[in-house]
Amino acid sequence: KSVRVLGDGKLTGNLDALEPDGSGRYLVTDWMSGQFYRVDKTGKTEELLSLEKGAADIGYDPATKTVYIPQMMKGLLYAYKVE
Repeated sequence: KSVRVLGDGKLTGNLDALEPDGSGRYLVTDWMSGQFYRVDKTGKTEELLSLEKGAADIGYDPATKTVYIPQMMKGLLYAYKVE
C-alpha cells in the first residue's frame, strides 16, 4: 500500500482519532487542544468544533452523519451532526 500526507499542515499536536466520513474526507480530533477537524480530498483542514482537552477516539455514523466524541477529561460524550 502507500502512505500519503493528510491535511494542509494545520494538523499538528496530539492527534488522537482519524475516521473516514465515506465521502473521501476524514474527521480528526486533537486530544490536547480539544479541536475537532474535517480534512477534505485536497487536504484542506477545517475546524468544526473547539472542545476542551481530552477529545479522544471518535465514532462516526454515516447514515445520520453524526460523530460521537468522548471527552475523556470530563466523562462526557458529545454527538455532533456533520453537514
